[in-house]
Amino acid sequence: DEEYRIIKNPDDAVNAVREHINQGVDLIKICADNLPNNTNLSFEEMQAIVETAHDHGLTVTAHSVKNSSAWEAVKAGVDGIEHGFFIADSTLNLMAEKKVFLVPTENSRWYMDTFYRLKGTDPEKLTWLDRYMSDMRSRLMTAIDKGVTVVAGSDNYTDIGVPRGVSSRDMFRAYYEAGMQPMNILRSATYLSARSLHKENDIGVLKPGAFADIIAVKGNIKKDFLKSIENMVFVMKGGKVYSDTSG
Repeated sequence: DEEYRIIKNPDDAVNAVREHINQGVDLIKICADNLPNNTNLSFEEMQAIVETAHDHGLTVTAHSVKNSSAWEAVKAGVDGIEHGFFIADSTLNLMAEKKVFLVPTENSRWYMDTFYRLKGTDPEKLTWLDRYMSDMRSRLMTAIDKGVTVVAGSDNYTDIGVPRGVSSRDMFRAYYEAGMQPMNILRSATYLSARSLHKENDIGVLKPGAFADIIAVKGNIKKDFLKSIENMVFVMKGGKVYSDTSG
């Protein structure tokens, strides 16, 4: 199967959403831009997608790297921006105003160094890397300061020689090193993520009627976040205990 459904015009955009709804999806994701490709969805195409999806109660998120495409997507009515690496303050202001969430797929410096070493490149010779890391951290904290809802997401699909779950857990380190508070990181990874999908009564919460998906970690989350978040001692999925070393 092809990874993307190519959109030809606004009418085709409506049909694409209908096709996905008939296939049982519960979220619509669009590529407002798709670097390194140079083309973007038009404002009219994105607007048609959003209106059709919202008519059926579905969340719409937009993969967006460039600021211009993020701005257009937010104006078109999407619910969330994914990545947003080069998003401008003006777009973050608009996102806060329109209650559009941001999924900042950051990596820690450890992750970046590991990735490039495995590729055979000395990260110390990548003169752009320090600036990139600084920009990403500044963007995340600016979004938080402006009141943009942050939804956790790792996007860690690359192979760095560890299990995918371990790789994805780097997201917590990246957010923490950027300046996010531990309890806000956990909220972004649980309740706020669930709310962005209209699933806040089913997942991301501990309440009667919700799925019993629970983990427990050992340590002081507020004072020693990174060590604690890696010290998992209990895992329950759907009410079934899969691991318990809490002793």
